[in-house]
Amino acid sequence: MAQRKTISVEEFFGPPARAKVTLSPDGRKMAYLALWKNRMNVWIESVDAPGDARCVTTEDRGVVSYHWTRDPRWLLYTRDQGGDENMHLYRVDLEDPDAPAVDLTPYPGVRSVGLDLPAGRPGTVITQLNLRDRARFDLVELDIATGALSTLAQSSEGNVGGWLHSEREPFAVATTAEGDLELSRWDAATGALDPVARFAGGDSPLGVYPMEVTPDGAGVWLGSNRPALPSDPLPAHR
Repeated sequence: MAQRKTISVEEFFGPPARAKVTLSPDGRKMAYLALWKNRMNVWIESVDAPGDARCVTTEDRGVVSYHWTRDPRWLLYTRDQGGDENMHLYRVDLEDPDAPAVDLTPYPGVRSVGLDLPAGRPGTVITQLNLRDRARFDLVELDIATGALSTLAQSSEGNVGGWLHSEREPFAVATTAEGDLELSRWDAATGALDPVARFAGGDSPLGVYPMEVTPDGAGVWLGSNRPALPSDPLPAHR
């Protein structure tokens, strides 16, 4: 019997040659994470001319995730500020290799949470920022090219733990005083939260997953251990 190869701890936990490979929206480029100065960064390579790879981020703390936008010119990624865990959203211009990455959320002490690239809002990215109040996250829209910011929904009441963007009014997820999870629709006219469904906190100690807005924005797809009974429906919208 052949002797098994021993894998060292360093090799076992070492970084991969490539990770998170994705195609650009036009199918002409692929992006992936690979080492740059011993830290994972984003690389771009042509599909039709393999071997022309170039590193497009130069973060000495490394990059964990990145996102293509609907325009293949722009690529987005997040990183914190010197280990403070306040993730900022950065933009890379692939048509200008010498241009530095642009911080789209350049606010000290502010954290960007989540990222959505809605088909109905080309050129924009939806995220959550605690810019107005460090204890509350608002749903905001950022212009990818200019960085212009507009607020879509404010966390003005309740313990909103997160937002779900919708082409209609967004949904909010909050923890009630009893420890349950409550899904509500935000009323843009009044700024109030209209409860839609509640889930027992004991059944979902880490949250409800998945929880995604339907394509028409009228309801939410979610995972649940509750039976779909006519007497206890989960209303999709109000």
